[in-house]
Order: sequence, then structure tokens, then C-alpha cells
Amino acid sequence: MNGWIYLHKKFLEWGWFTEPNMVSIFVYFLLKCNYEDNVFLGIDIKRGQFVTSISNIAIDTGLSFQQVRTCLKKLKKTKEIEVKTTSKFTTITICNYDSYQTKQQTNNKPTTNQQQTSNKPATTTNKENKDKEVKEIYSAYPTKCPIRGSATGKCEKNKDKISSLLDSKEYTKESLINSIENYIKDCKKNVIFIKNFTTFLNNIPDVEETPIKPKTKTVVYKLPLSDKPNVIYRHSEDKFKRETKHWKTNEIVIIEDGN
Repeated sequence: MNGWIYLHKKFLEWGWFTEPNMVSIFVYFLLKCNYEDNVFLGIDIKRGQFVTSISNIAIDTGLSFQQVRTCLKKLKKTKEIEVKTTSKFTTITICNYDSYQTKQQTNNKPTTNQQQTSNKPATTTNKENKDKEVKEIYSAYPTKCPIRGSATGKCEKNKDKISSLLDSKEYTKESLINSIENYIKDCKKNVIFIKNFTTFLNNIPDVEETPIKPKTKTVVYKLPLSDKPNVIYRHSEDKFKRETKHWKTNEIVIIEDGN
């Protein structure tokens, strides 16, 4: 990434300047946003905008997810930024961007030493960037299911699948991480076991359009021997409590997820 940004001394008078996290994240936004109009996945990204995700911001700035969300909330409240989130990515717009950065671009012609340094093969740099993106996406998916604690089957082959998804241009690092975050959030909310990571990558859900429906809870129970020996019943949890007279004295009551 080439070039530089303007940072006026009046920034010292900025209302959030005494809060280090706010300074860090706003300067980061200035560095990340477009200095001219561009196109991303067929969508116009204007000057002063950039595409990202909560996870990406946290990784780049070293802040926690909660710290990032808090900073975004404060910046939106004081109308420093606008945030638009979709199922695939988040677009951040710096309000009054031209008051921070002039439209006149500097001559970024490198010196001889800079030219020698930058003459490394582009393929090496591209591969390093892609490997970093694959690693970030892979790390975003939990190693264990947060509901039942079982392993999610993450393996090195998943990285190959992630790489092929990025090559397809249908997904970006931001969109994949966003899909993972939204999917895990919905699973926790609805108490659903998360999928094996391979299964997830083969069928990435659009959680914004197709919310996860929780499975019906069922109850497996066995009545005392004095009533009906060795008889096991299986009903929905509601029906079990509504129609079973002995529900308080059953020998076995197991609540499990199932259809």
C-alpha cells in the first residue's frame, strides 16, 4: 500500500482525542478508506469509504470486538462516520472526508532505494497476502462448538477450500468472516450445534436472508416401575409437561435437541 494521509494539528482538539482507542481506530479508518472512487464486487465504493468487517478491524488494530463496537457506536453518535452492514461485508463512510484529506494527490514516485526494495516479484507479495487472509478466515471459525463443546473438525484441507473460495471472486475475506460471525451468533442465540467446518464451507449460509430455526426440543422419559415397567416415552417438551401426570416423579428425564 503506497501513499500517505494528511493529519492536521487541529486533530489535537478533536473531542475523542483523549481516548486512545478512538484515536487509533479513526486514524486507521483514514488510512484504509479510498482516496478516489472504486468498485468492489460490482458495488461502487466512493471516496472516503472502505469495505471491512468487525473482525478485520479488530485484527488490524489490536482491539477486542467489544472495543471496536464501542468505538463505532461513539463515532456514529457524533456523526464522524456512517456504517452500513450487509450479510457479506460492512461499508464504513467517513463523513466530511474532504475536510480531512485534500483531493490533490502527492507524487508517490519512489526513490532509487525504494524502487530496488519494491522490485520483488509481485507474485510473492500476492501469495503472502492471500495466505494471511486464509489464516484469518480459518481462525474466525471456532475450534469447538460453543453449545456442546465438541470439535468442529477444522483441518488443513479447510484452508485449501477457503483459498478456492477466494479465487472464485464470489467471496472476499470480509464476506466470509462476516458470514462466520453471523452464523455463530445465530447458533448461540437459538442454541443450535454449529456445523462441522468442512460442511459450513461447502454450503455457506446467508444468515441475513435465511435465519436458523431452532430444532424442536423433545423429552425422553421412563415412568416408575410401579406404573408401567420398562416403558419409555418420547414426546415434545410442551406435551410432556401438559399431558404427563407423573412428570415430577419420573425415573429418567433427558432433554435433547432433535426433530
